[in-house]
Amino acid sequence: MRKIGLLSLVLSWTVFAGATGCHGEEDGSMPRRTVQSDLPITKVVLYQNGVGYIERAGKIKGSVLNLRIRHDQVKDILKTLTVVDRSGGHAVSIALPVEKRRLEAMEELPPQVRTSGGILTIAQAFRGASCKVETKRGTFVGRLVGVENLGNAKANEYRLTILESGGVLSVHRLSEIRELKVMDRTLTVGLERSLDIALDKGTWKPVNLTIRLNHGGDHNLVVSYVVEMPIWKPAYRLVVAEKGNKLLLQGWSVVDNLSGDEWNKVALSLTAGTPLAFMYDLYTPQGVRRPDLTPSERYAERPPELGDSTYAEADEGEAYDEPSPSDDAEDYSMAKEERAARRPASAPSSTMTMGGYGRGAGGGYGRGLVSKVSLEEMRGSFNQMVSGTSVGSLFRYDIAERVSVPDRSSALVTLINKDVDGTDVLYHIVEQSSDGIPYRAVRFKNTSGFVLEKGPIAIYKDGQFVGEALGGMVEKDATSFVPYAREGKVLIHQDVKWENEGEKLLSIINGVITVEERQVNIFEYTVTNRANEDFTLYVRRNRRTNWTPVDSKDFIFEKDFYFVPIKVGKGETKFKMREETPVQRTYGITSYRSREIMLVLIKSPELRPDLKKGLEEVLKLWEEIQDLATQMGTIEGNRRMLREQQDDQARNLKVLGDKGNQDLRSKIEKSLAALAEDLDKLNRRWVELNLQKGEKERRLAMLFKAITFKRE
Repeated sequence: MRKIGLLSLVLSWTVFAGATGCHGEEDGSMPRRTVQSDLPITKVVLYQNGVGYIERAGKIKGSVLNLRIRHDQVKDILKTLTVVDRSGGHAVSIALPVEKRRLEAMEELPPQVRTSGGILTIAQAFRGASCKVETKRGTFVGRLVGVENLGNAKANEYRLTILESGGVLSVHRLSEIRELKVMDRTLTVGLERSLDIALDKGTWKPVNLTIRLNHGGDHNLVVSYVVEMPIWKPAYRLVVAEKGNKLLLQGWSVVDNLSGDEWNKVALSLTAGTPLAFMYDLYTPQGVRRPDLTPSERYAERPPELGDSTYAEADEGEAYDEPSPSDDAEDYSMAKEERAARRPASAPSSTMTMGGYGRGAGGGYGRGLVSKVSLEEMRGSFNQMVSGTSVGSLFRYDIAERVSVPDRSSALVTLINKDVDGTDVLYHIVEQSSDGIPYRAVRFKNTSGFVLEKGPIAIYKDGQFVGEALGGMVEKDATSFVPYAREGKVLIHQDVKWENEGEKLLSIINGVITVEERQVNIFEYTVTNRANEDFTLYVRRNRRTNWTPVDSKDFIFEKDFYFVPIKVGKGETKFKMREETPVQRTYGITSYRSREIMLVLIKSPELRPDLKKGLEEVLKLWEEIQDLATQMGTIEGNRRMLREQQDDQARNLKVLGDKGNQDLRSKIEKSLAALAEDLDKLNRRWVELNLQKGEKERRLAMLFKAITFKRE
C-alpha cells in the first residue's frame, strides 16, 4: 500500500479560501503576508486555554525595531512582551499609538457630525455650509439654508433650500436630489472621522509597535510575547489488532494560524494542559474622574427653552486636521465579526482520506473498500515526528521539523504513531446505565510516552471503522476505556446487600466503650450473554471515600474510578464483589451492647488479670442491677393490675349510689381497703428495690470508670 501524501508532517489549507469581500489581491487570491515586521516568527507554542506563545528572532541594523501587530493583540503583548539583545544591548523604550476610547474620540468632533445620519439629517445639521446640489433639473451651488416639510399627516414632502449667488433662494424636492456635496472640508473630515469611529476602524488597522534600542549597529534580537490564539484540536485513532493484546494508537492535531503573520519554518509546540491566563488592559489610557468644584456664582443664568430646534448652528472657526492617509500595507487584522462575514456561505464538500480510510460515496465509513487494510499498512501510512516534554504540570509536543503555515490558514500535524497495550472488551458504567446493556469498548494503557488531550477517537477493527467516542485527557501510563458501540446481546443485572462484620474492641475509657466494625457492601452481578462469543467485562465503579474493594488484585484503579474485570461466558455468569469501610461506634455502660462486648472480651486469653477482675466485678454488678430491674418490672406489673381493680370497684360504688344495697356497698369498700393495703406494700417494695438499684448503678459507674483499656 502506498503512503498517503496527505499525512506528511504538515498539511495546510486556507481557512477563508473562496470568501468574497476579502482584502486580497485583485485576482481574489490570498495575500502572502498580513503584517510586515522587522523580525520573522521563529517559534510558536499553542495552549489549550486560548493563548499562544510567539517568538521572533533575527538580526537587524539600527536602533529601532518595528513590529506590526493586530490591534486586538496589543493588550496581551503589553503584559507579556520580552526583548532580549544577544549582542549585548538592551531596549530603552517601547512606543505605540495611544488608544482612545470611542466616546472620547467622538466628543472631539464637531457637534454637527457626531450623530449625523442620511442626507436629510446631514442637510439639517450642516446648515450654512457651502454645497453643490445635483438634481434632475441641473446643478446648483450655494449655501445650505435648511429643510422644511411641506407635506401633511398622510405623507412627508421635504424641500431643501439653498442660497445661491446674488441672494437667490432655490427650493428643491428632496426626492429629486441625486447628489449633495458639502464643500466645507472641516465638516467632511469630521464626518469621515465619525464614521471611522462608528465602524471601530482603529481595531482593523495594524498597530506599529516601535522598540528603541540603546545603540545603533548590528543587533541579534529575540522578542517574545503571548497573544490570543485558537486552541489546537487533537484527534485520535485506535486500530485493534486481529490477535494479541496490542493496539495501534495514532494522533494528529489541527492548528490554526491567526497570529496576523506567516509561520515560515517555525518551531511549533503543542501543550497539553491549561495554564492560567487572563485579559488585562494596559493599552487604553485610564483616567480618574475629578469633582467639579467651580463656584456656582461663576455660571450665568440659563436662557429659557424655546422648544426643539430643527437646525444646529456650526461653531465658526473650528477646524480639524485631515486624517493621515491609511497605510499601504494590506490590512487583514479584522474583527471576529468581519472574519465570520467573509467566510463563504457554502463551500464545496471534500473528502479527507487518512491512512486509507474515508467516508464513502454512501456516507458511511468503510464502504467501497476493495480489501481490508492491515494494522501494518495503517502504521506505515502515518509519520510520527514529535518528541514529548513535561513542563511542570503541563505536557508539550515538540514538532521535530520546522512548520510553515500561511496567515489565516490551518495545518494538520501528525503527533503519535505508537503501539500500546490493550484489547477489545465489554464496558459497563454502573452509575450511568439504567437498562443494563454494556458497551463495546477498547481498553488501552497509554504507554505511548505522551499525554493525550481530550478529543475525538475513531475505532477501527478488522480493517474497517466500527465506532467513535470523545475521549478525555489520558495521562502517561494511565488506563482508559473508549466505548464505541452498545452490545445488545449482553444484559447485566446488579443486586446490593449490606452487612456488618468483624467487630473489634478499641478502647474502654472514662466509662465509654469504643468498638470498630466493618460495614460491607456486597454487589452481586448476573450477566446474561446471548452472543456467540466469550467476553471480558469491565464494570466501572466510582471510588468512594474510605471504602476499599475486597479481593481487588486484578482490579484496575484510576484517580476517580476503579474497574472490575469479569470473565463472561455464553449463557449466565454470576459474580460477587465486596466493598468495606471501617466504622467506629461508642456505647455507654447502660447499653446492652456493652455487656455483650464485655462477655466476649473477658474470654480472651490475652486479657490482663487486673482488667479481667475489674470486668468480672462490672458484669456481676450489671447482673444484680438487671435482677433488681426485673423484680421492679414484676412489681410494676402487679401495681398496675391493683390500680385497675381499684378503678373497677370505684365504678361499682358509683353505680350503686347513696341509697340502698348497704351490704353490697360494705363488701366493695372492704375490697377497696384490701387493694389499697396490697398496693401500699408493693409501692414500699418497689421503692426499696429502686434504692438498691440506684446504689448498685452508682457503684457500677465508679467501677467502670476505673477500668481503662486501649488496643495497641
